[in-house]
Amino acid sequence: TSLAPARYQWRIDLAAPEISFVQIDPQLAVTSQNAISFAFASNETSHFECALDNEMYTACASPAVFSNLNEGSHAFHVSAIDVAANQSQTLDYLWTVDLTVPAVLLGNIVPQTGVTNASQASVEFSANETATFYCSVDGSVATVCSSPFATSFFNEGPHTISIYAKDQAGNSSDAVSVNWV
Repeated sequence: TSLAPARYQWRIDLAAPEISFVQIDPQLAVTSQNAISFAFASNETSHFECALDNEMYTACASPAVFSNLNEGSHAFHVSAIDVAANQSQTLDYLWTVDLTVPAVLLGNIVPQTGVTNASQASVEFSANETATFYCSVDGSVATVCSSPFATSFFNEGPHTISIYAKDQAGNSSDAVSVNWV
């Protein structure tokens, strides 16, 4: 009879690991950047599985970096699997890559462009997508504006109203100008 009996110890782990994002760059719902980085961590020793959009889950490490993304909606999914094979809930992040510059569309212009003796002008405009508009009069610093944009001219000579749009992703259109003499 041995003096010390043989012993085997083990621990039962039924708890799934908890996973969280540490950093997302850029962290925007809509962005003009076609690259993104996800840093994530688990509350216990784990390995990770990731998927981008509808791709299959594969082993991954933090940070997961993706580049050359196509324009459109994207989804990143990550889960943690601990040493006991317990799997966390999937952590998801949804965003949209918008690489398209908005277009400024002119509407009613009063007075009509060209030669005029009017001391006031008004321009209606819109864009082909949700955007913030910026207006400039005679080369001044552009400020946020809305349609219709009206202004007064205080001296004779040529005058210009320039309008550009910036969408939710930060894409800026070229300025569209309306000129009077």
